Amino acid sequence: MIKKIIIILSLSTISVSVLLGQESYKLSGNIINADTKEPLAFSTISIAGTNAGVVTNFEGAFEISIPATYKGDSLLVSMLGFKPKKLAINSQLNTSNATIALEENILMLQEVEVNERKLTALDIVSKVIDNIPNNYPTKPYLLEGFTRSHKHECGKYVTLFEAAFELYGMGYHKKSPEKIYIKESRQSQHTPYYHSRVLRNNRNLFISMNHINDVLFRGFSLKLKYNKYEIDKYLVDNDELIYVIKTNHSEHVTHTLHINANDFALMKVNMEMGTPEGSEWNPLMNKGPSSDSLEFKVTRISKTVQFAKKGDTYFSKYMDWLVEGKLYSTETKNEFCDWGFRFENMFNNAVFEDVQKPSNALLMNPRSKKDPTSTPYNSEFWSNYAPIVEFPITPQIVIDLEVNGPIEKQFQQSSKQP
Repeated sequence: MIKKIIIILSLSTISVSVLLGQESYKLSGNIINADTKEPLAFSTISIAGTNAGVVTNFEGAFEISIPATYKGDSLLVSMLGFKPKKLAINSQLNTSNATIALEENILMLQEVEVNERKLTALDIVSKVIDNIPNNYPTKPYLLEGFTRSHKHECGKYVTLFEAAFELYGMGYHKKSPEKIYIKESRQSQHTPYYHSRVLRNNRNLFISMNHINDVLFRGFSLKLKYNKYEIDKYLVDNDELIYVIKTNHSEHVTHTLHINANDFALMKVNMEMGTPEGSEWNPLMNKGPSSDSLEFKVTRISKTVQFAKKGDTYFSKYMDWLVEGKLYSTETKNEFCDWGFRFENMFNNAVFEDVQKPSNALLMNPRSKKDPTSTPYNSEFWSNYAPIVEFPITPQIVIDLEVNGPIEKQFQQSSKQP
């Protein structure tokens, strides 16, 4: 998949018909919030009326190629709480670096029915908790997905990990961790620029990603006893009213919840934890030793979990987790450079009936610290892995990591060979 992306980037000046070997239409670029200009991560670009499409990465970037058989149809660009936008599929669609701005679908207060306004923010969040058994799986379920994680240090990306996996859960009523079964995985060579121990010792962050689902674990955003909630605004999505509710645990921590007004399902939750500029280090953040000459401090943690609906049941559609910090000299206490890591998870299918538990041979066991790169690299699997289940990798990651040579070769060298 990396190879395909590099080819597209390097040959972007060649006509689309030559690049793809057949008549096709191609669109690449970024999806942004029309008001704030911020990128809309995990927004969807699909062929209208079908399930064929792609999603944007954490920078709001995307690439999509459409067979000529869809000429005359439309592309649908959509994001929770935003007005969808349609683009005609024709010869004028062959565009790179396009910027597509979506407007929030905001309802004015006077447009919201009076009986809805009688509910306070606390009432609404209480109903979310009460309706978890109605909205989310209560029986064993299986999610199929793709994950990508990368780390950066001192302005450079230093490693990349990807996996196709299955996630097995017993039901949201049990509040028990979901089990991760790795189907195939691959990892680049680790390229630490300053060899900070905080990055070396945390090779596989995939396990930690399993514990950020607010609904499954009744995360802090759903702790009624400790939070004060307020309605921030009302949005519309697919003709349904969405409450946007905010809660601040402290000056450093903010949660934003998107809640469906019809069934009181939590559709999306975002958490931002950081230290305001000019303030002392956030006492809630972690800090600790990094190496003999460096220490690290966490300056920002951000997470987003969004749910989709299959039938009458919601499931995790994507998760995004970002941790950033600073490395400091233990001698001078001066700032040395930045460090951080990011996870992106996209779930492509959910199974709720006749669920078959995956083979234990594929289970990632946190206690045994099984290395997901301990199996041979399956180049055939990755060359045929459907692009629709992936989101584009950023060019800067490719540039930084290729100091060690082609990433495909790094994948091969970093895994156990037969």
